[in-house]
Amino acid sequence: MISKYLVISPLLWSAHSGPARKATFANSAAPSTLTVDSTTTSLCRRTAIDQLQSGFTCNGERLGSIAASYDTLRIANVTVLGMLRLDYAQTTESRPRPAVIIANGVTFAGPVVVNGLRGTSLRFVGCTFNSVLNLAGDTVAMLDLRLNRYAGAVILMNDVARSFVANGSAFHGTAEFNNISAEAVNLIDDQFFQVADFTGAHIGVLKAERIRAAEPIRITWVQFGDTWERWMAPTLRTAHDWTRASVMDPRNLHAVEQELQFWRANFDRLNEEGDKRAVNLELIRFRRTCMDQPWSMRYASYLMELPTAYGTAPLRLVWTTALLIGAYATVYYLLDRRAKECFSTQKKDGEAIDRHPRALFALMYSLDTFLPFVEITGVKQWGWCIAGRARWIEVSERVVGIVTVAIATYCLTAYYV
Repeated sequence: MISKYLVISPLLWSAHSGPARKATFANSAAPSTLTVDSTTTSLCRRTAIDQLQSGFTCNGERLGSIAASYDTLRIANVTVLGMLRLDYAQTTESRPRPAVIIANGVTFAGPVVVNGLRGTSLRFVGCTFNSVLNLAGDTVAMLDLRLNRYAGAVILMNDVARSFVANGSAFHGTAEFNNISAEAVNLIDDQFFQVADFTGAHIGVLKAERIRAAEPIRITWVQFGDTWERWMAPTLRTAHDWTRASVMDPRNLHAVEQELQFWRANFDRLNEEGDKRAVNLELIRFRRTCMDQPWSMRYASYLMELPTAYGTAPLRLVWTTALLIGAYATVYYLLDRRAKECFSTQKKDGEAIDRHPRALFALMYSLDTFLPFVEITGVKQWGWCIAGRARWIEVSERVVGIVTVAIATYCLTAYYV
């Protein structure tokens, strides 16, 4: 009778041998905890794992049926054989949704399927998954998957309220994180040996220092780029004082630089040219602000960014050119109205072509002066030129035009050709 009752309620055995353990019946209103480890003899037994070692194992189907009656599940240092299915989609007073599910140092030999979670803190730390890990359900309070090894596929379709942490894990199978939503995602020191898909994911802050991937990670810069900039903003503002925060340690700076280099190469492998240019711009800004560079390179970087932001904003060249041409045209027009000798005729055998309206003439003259090596309107063939000291304004416009067009040409051809 006793052994038969232990199968139904395995923790009752602990009340008759040794110190009392936290345990209640399934129909009790008080919270209950199911702990499965090497001391839970009613569920676990020592089994030869291979020819060299043995360990404690338990049956996954049996564990799943018993665990549904507890609001806290703790598994440690055992091997779960067969499929472990924890289904909380249909919950009642006698089958509440779990508050915490914790697994430390557990080897899951078969598939693990957890369904119907809502407000649960899920922690699998230092575990080995030899088959599929499938997590589906509602909002999870926290998802901690650190230091795990996944031999099979990982399917995550949960909304994570606070954070999704998977630091130091190795994903040997595919990782499908489609449509997840999390305030923070930590993938520090992770390895992805197959495809990792974040399509449709909503990510607050993504931290992925020292991440490695054999296949390109399917994600876009729009999903986390702006939050990455906000996360790095304090670092960029305090970059000149390396003693104000530990994050400014040179090793940390190089880790962030390598992260940006990884994402640039990742988007290049995905043929996402727009995302690649956006990451490249952030990498240039980071090096300019945080890394030790000569002042000449920093000022040259600022100058190169102005026309097209290193190819990320090609239309900026149009608006910049229009603004500069309009500014010089305004100066020509005002000088022409105040000083009649601003424009003088070059014709000796006849009168020059009339230049009214003068505002339009000044705009056309500025356009032909700004754009080097080409005449669009041909207004300079009308027989007029700038005389007196105002000729230095024309020289400055030509220099500004040549520099602007040269920098823009370099930036556009470097990232579009």
